[in-house]
Amino acid sequence: MAAALLSRPAVIGIALACSGVPSVAFAHGYAAPFSPPLPLAWYLAAAGTAVLVSFVVSHAVSRSGIADAILPSYGLGLGHFETQSLRHRVVGYASYATARGAQFTSVVLFLCVVGAAFVGNSNPIHNLAPTFIWVIFWIGVPIISAVFGDIWSVVNPWKILYQIAEFATERIPGHRPESWVAAYRPSWDVWPAVLLFFCFAWVENVYPDSIVPFHLGVIIVVYSAITWGGMFIFGRETWLRYGDPFSVFFSLIARCSIVQPSRRCSSTSGSESASPVGYPRESRARNTCVGKTRSESPGIRFRMPGSGVIGQGESSAALMIFVLLVLSTMTLDGFLATTIWTDIRMQLSQVVSSITLIGSLALLAAPIMFYLAFQACMALSASAGHLDLTSVFAARVFVITLLPIAVVYHIAHFHSFLLIQGQAIVPLISDPFGWGWDLFGTASYRLNPTVVSPHASWLFTVAVIVAGHVVAVYAAHAVARRRATSGTSLFRGQLPVLLLMTGYTVLSLWIMGQPMMK
Repeated sequence: MAAALLSRPAVIGIALACSGVPSVAFAHGYAAPFSPPLPLAWYLAAAGTAVLVSFVVSHAVSRSGIADAILPSYGLGLGHFETQSLRHRVVGYASYATARGAQFTSVVLFLCVVGAAFVGNSNPIHNLAPTFIWVIFWIGVPIISAVFGDIWSVVNPWKILYQIAEFATERIPGHRPESWVAAYRPSWDVWPAVLLFFCFAWVENVYPDSIVPFHLGVIIVVYSAITWGGMFIFGRETWLRYGDPFSVFFSLIARCSIVQPSRRCSSTSGSESASPVGYPRESRARNTCVGKTRSESPGIRFRMPGSGVIGQGESSAALMIFVLLVLSTMTLDGFLATTIWTDIRMQLSQVVSSITLIGSLALLAAPIMFYLAFQACMALSASAGHLDLTSVFAARVFVITLLPIAVVYHIAHFHSFLLIQGQAIVPLISDPFGWGWDLFGTASYRLNPTVVSPHASWLFTVAVIVAGHVVAVYAAHAVARRRATSGTSLFRGQLPVLLLMTGYTVLSLWIMGQPMMK
C-alpha cells in the first residue's frame, strides 16, 4: 500500500536508486530540489504576462491569416512507383521500407514486452515491461506524435497483428474480407475511448501495482482482448477511430504536429500539387486528382506548429469530454506530487482508510472540475462576444484549441523523466527478461542523472508551457474570429478565454515547480 503514496515515476526512480543504480527520487526526474535564480512568483507572473501579451498581439494580427499559412509541401511518393520520377521512386521505396521496418520492430517489441511481463524477472528494475510501457510508450510516443504526426497509426502492434490475421483468414473459403459482426452506432461516438482512457489514467495515477510486471501483463491481455474484440465486431478502422483510447489520443495530439499527411498529384506535364488529408476539407476537395492524365500518391505537408487545431469545426460532446479528460488527468498527475495534495490526502485518510480510494476520488473529481470551469468560461465567452452559438456549442467548437496545452504539459511534465529514466532502456534492451543476458553489450550501462540539470530543466519547462499556451490563445482567437460579428465582440468574447488560459498557465507552472523547489 505504500506504493500508492507515490506516483508511478517516483516508484521507478526510488526502485532504481535502491538497486544501486544512480537515479533520482522525484516524480519528474529531477536530481535534487534546487533554488531557481528568481523567486517562483516572478516566473508565474512573467508567464501570465506573456500569455496576456500574446492575446493582444493575436487580436492585432487576427486578420492577417497567419494561422492558416503553411510551409511548402514535399511528396514522399509512397504509391504509384512506376509513374514517378527516379527521385520519387527512391524516396518512395525508402519510405516504404522504413515503415515496414518500424512495423516489424513494433511487433517484436510488443511480444518482448508481453513475454517479459509474464516470464521475466519480477523486479521492475530488471524487467523491460515497466520501463517500456511508462517511459517509451506513454512518454515518448506522444512527443514524437506531436512533432511528426500520427505515427501510432503506422506502428500500432495491435492493428498490425490484426491485419496479419485478416490476411491469413482471406485464404479461408467463404470468408468475406473487411466483414464485421455488428454496426457501430453513431450515438456511441468515442465514448468507449473515453471510458478506456479513464481506466488507463487510473492505472497510471492510482493503481498501486502499476509497475509490477505480471500485473502489467494482465492489463495488456485485457486491453488486447477488448481491442481485437472491438475490431472483430465493429471493423478494424471503425474501432480504432472511435473505440481505441490510444488511437484517438495520438490522432488528436498529431493535430499539433508540423507534419501532415497529404495526397500529392502529378500530371503528364510534370506539374504537382499537394492536397492535405483531413484539413481543411475545401482544400482537399479543390486539389483532388482528376482526369486520366493525373495520378495521386501519398505525401506530407509541413505546417505551422499547432495550426492543425484551427479549422476543425465542431467537436462532438464525447470528443470534448475526451480532450478535457486528457488535460485533467495530466494535471492531476503533477498535482499528486505536491505537498498540498499530501496534506489533503492525510486529512482524507482520517475518514477514508484506503489510499487507492482517495486517489480514485481525486481522479474522478479532476475531469468534473475541468468540465465545469471550461463550460463556465465558454458561457461567458458566448455571452460577452455575442457569438452565434450557445455555451454548450461554443465549448465543442473551442475545446480542440486546448490540444497545444495538452502537448506542452506532457512535454514539460515528463521531459526530464524521459531523459533520465529513459536511459534504463539501454541495459534492458540487452537483457529484457532480467535473466542475465547481454545481447548487445549494454547490460552494464548505468543511468546518468546529470544528463539534464535542474536549472535547465526548469527554464525549459517555463518556456514550453508559455509557448503552448500562446499557441492555444492564438488558435482560440482564430476560431472566434470566424464566429464573431465584429472586432469589439471578438475582443470581449475572448476575455474569458484569456483568463482561463492565463490561470491555467500559472497553475501548470506552479504544479511543475512544487516537487523541485527548495
